[in-house]
Amino acid sequence: MSEGNEQLFNRPAPESIEALNRFQEVLRTVLAPKPAHLRALPADIRELSALLTAHRKELTRPYWAEARLKNAYLWYFLPWNLVRLLPLLTGLPLNLTENDHILDLGSGPLTFPLALWLARPDLRATPLTFHCSDPGYSALSSGLALFEQQIKILGHETAWSIRLHKGGLHESLTQLRGKQLKLLSALNMLNELQSGRGGLRRTLEEIMNRMCAVNAGQMLFVEPGNRLGGKIVEILRDCALKHGL
Repeated sequence: MSEGNEQLFNRPAPESIEALNRFQEVLRTVLAPKPAHLRALPADIRELSALLTAHRKELTRPYWAEARLKNAYLWYFLPWNLVRLLPLLTGLPLNLTENDHILDLGSGPLTFPLALWLARPDLRATPLTFHCSDPGYSALSSGLALFEQQIKILGHETAWSIRLHKGGLHESLTQLRGKQLKLLSALNMLNELQSGRGGLRRTLEEIMNRMCAVNAGQMLFVEPGNRLGGKIVEILRDCALKHGL
């Protein structure tokens, strides 16, 4: 529960649930999988799951660089992330208004814009600009194709503008420094960063210093519900308090 006895996690609107139920149709249209790819998909999902958890040290390069792991993420992890985000974004007071700019760091396949569009039908006609950044342009381009197909399949229009930025966290923050941002979001991203010599806390302190320099009106962080994710959120909260947030 949030302040004022307002419920933080809310049941999405029937329209949002219906749109989420059709997301597999969006995936099939964009990815156009061959039967052989679908047969191999369960094994690829298990492998990627292991690489993201128990065998993390074996993940020596971005999984987006390998087509079968990229498809495993899009088919399995992306939809589940949408399921988890919808109840949060449905009731979260983001206070987005006309012509606001949003920086989504580590956007991958545009998980945040996809989830927000599903969760908030009331914002679809509001002109918003999303700056979606990620080191892997393949992920960004796939996400944009999914976003556009989602709108097309559901027969809707949107006033949102999606701008793709290929680059890492520090590069993206530097590039958009000075831009008046209403929201800075980073979803399931910080757990994938390599800690510097000073360890996890020092790395996150430096990141928060850079994030606060862009003067975003709000910040939204979401991390996996495991020990690492919990530790990251704990440290980020401490850093935010030190910055007066």
